[in-house]
Amino acid sequence: MRPLDRLSSIKVKLGVVIVAGVVVSDVAAVAAVKRDVPLIPAAIGAALLALVLVQVLARGMTKPLREMARAAREMARGEYGTRVREGGRDEVGELARAFNAMASELAETDRQRRADRRRDERHVALDRRHG
Repeated sequence: MRPLDRLSSIKVKLGVVIVAGVVVSDVAAVAAVKRDVPLIPAAIGAALLALVLVQVLARGMTKPLREMARAAREMARGEYGTRVREGGRDEVGELARAFNAMASELAETDRQRRADRRRDERHVALDRRHG
């Protein structure tokens, strides 16, 4: 489970990421200043630390979107068995559930289309033999 999966809204997750970045930056800056680190290097270090934290959290938030993009490319190649993880309770999790439902429907439609084509081909072959 990713750290922010328990939150039920992408907006809340983004808020948490912003607040976490600010808090980490402030704590790092204060700690650096208390250790007599000059202000500019302390601020740069704090900003870098905050950026690393935001990157880690944002990567977890966007992973399901990257999975859906990969799955969509696979489906475009006709691989209708592809499914994505539905873990989150937020809008991205809702999108993943809708994506999987769509994939199931497409797989069934493709299966039916193939069965119809085979049946039609058998009928054409029988007609040619008896025709």
